Amino acid sequence: MYRAIQAAVAIAVVEDAVRGIQRAMDDWDGVNDSFCDDSGAIVDSEGWGTRIVERDLAAYQHFTQILAYGAAFLFHIRPATEASAQADLLKHGRRELFGAYASAHATIRDNSHLHRSLSREETAAEVWHEMTVWASHAPTMIRAYRQAASARALAAHPTATRATAGPPTVAPSPRPASGTPTTPPSRRLP
Repeated sequence: MYRAIQAAVAIAVVEDAVRGIQRAMDDWDGVNDSFCDDSGAIVDSEGWGTRIVERDLAAYQHFTQILAYGAAFLFHIRPATEASAQADLLKHGRRELFGAYASAHATIRDNSHLHRSLSREETAAEVWHEMTVWASHAPTMIRAYRQAASARALAAHPTATRATAGPPTVAPSPRPASGTPTTPPSRRLP
């Protein structure tokens, strides 16, 4: 039971964090072109730079939850992704997530060991790639996990689905032709 609760928490936290990172990316995509001319060259470098920092910080705020729960997430999704029909694709995605998770932690750890006091803005910029990897691959892993959990639940309780499906439907009997009595033969009056 504890593992199921731990998995549910890790999945929910990572899913929420990924949505936050994706929102930051979408917000940036909505304004990015406004800083560029028709050929794509940046015409407002100050505005562009300010918005990039805001984007990175908004995404990093959510990514800190992945830094905290990512190991549990990766642990709990592994069985589901290995048992899937798409195991090779999911295995690749899981490797990408693990690499990005380890890389982000290493970047943060190395900066603290080198006594580099990076600002939150600089840290967010340094782990931007890792954040995008999680935003890209985690949703697929979450879907695979949920599909596997649903299949396990169905296999464990196959009669539960029949009970919730409702009573079987009966096809209506054909209507008698007009003029034909509707009272059954045994009840007809002479």
